[in-house]
Amino acid sequence: MKKVLTTKQLTAESLAELAKEVEQNLADSTDQIRNINDDIHVLSINAKIESARAGNHGKGFGVVADHIRLLVSRTNGVTEQMESQVKTLMHQLSQMSSQLGVEVRGQRLRQVGFNAIDIIDRNLYERSCDVRWWATDSSLVAALENPGEESARWASHRLGVILDSYTVYFDLILADATGKVVANGRPGQFSSVGKDVSREPWFRDGLATTSGDDFAEQGVHLSALVDKQPVLAYSTTVRRGGDVRGAVMGVLGILFRWEELGRTAVNRAVETITTTEGLDRPLAGYIVDDSGAVLIASDGAPLQDRLPEGLSRRTTGEGAGGHGQVTIGGKAVLAGWAQSPGYETYRTGWRCVMVQSL
Repeated sequence: MKKVLTTKQLTAESLAELAKEVEQNLADSTDQIRNINDDIHVLSINAKIESARAGNHGKGFGVVADHIRLLVSRTNGVTEQMESQVKTLMHQLSQMSSQLGVEVRGQRLRQVGFNAIDIIDRNLYERSCDVRWWATDSSLVAALENPGEESARWASHRLGVILDSYTVYFDLILADATGKVVANGRPGQFSSVGKDVSREPWFRDGLATTSGDDFAEQGVHLSALVDKQPVLAYSTTVRRGGDVRGAVMGVLGILFRWEELGRTAVNRAVETITTTEGLDRPLAGYIVDDSGAVLIASDGAPLQDRLPEGLSRRTTGEGAGGHGQVTIGGKAVLAGWAQSPGYETYRTGWRCVMVQSL
């Protein structure tokens, strides 16, 4: 039964399949022509024999038989020429369809990767806003201006109220200018009060910001403050009177639940491809930093693992995005990648890399 392709079914793969079907139909037809010619050739030989037996009366049949044999030969020549030409064209069409399929799929992987990393940056932009806003809360200012059990307890309560509404955070940490934790939002879950965070990058960089309008960030890491969960940390200074230009009294650090956002983004990227295109080839998505270190992976690759060298070099060294075939372990895969374009004043610079077996 012949296939009828609708517009939705018209893909590079379906064109390649159709080209193969046309080539097979041609082969079947030329075989039938050859079989018919063979039968005609046998008849012409029989006619030649009979004309010889008939003597002078059969000479006319002999001439006809000779012409039939000549026509059979010419028909075979035309058939062979047609078969050779069409096979060449079908082979070229099949190759073009395959190349087109790889190109279209590569562009699709890149676009889906761009969507995933764009969603991440837009979401994380809000985190940079959160920390700067909450650092002006009067309870946090009071806990540092007038240190004591009561002010620390109230600051912890206020941080807990924020956490009740913003469940994307593990904890919120308030530290004085020396790095000693004064209060946190989940004291019943994480015993942070009294700990020294002065060596934490988020604290040092936060303390160094020039005003309350600035913020610092520590990339994905396992934080001892929340039982070694993978977090992103944002920080800024808490200043006297809640004034963004006031004297620095301490630092507010917020510990974001990175894995939930990152895994949701890459898993949805993979699902977008598999559900809309119905592909059965293995597909994986990765969020990586500019060095190629894995920050999250749909296939469960460990945090800070690295992409294979060839894939890492290709995806981190070719501008803001691209797609193409890459060899990994002797096998060719199709990769599409896109770098974060940033959102408003925030930009991670990370990439989403989509990898599919060929």
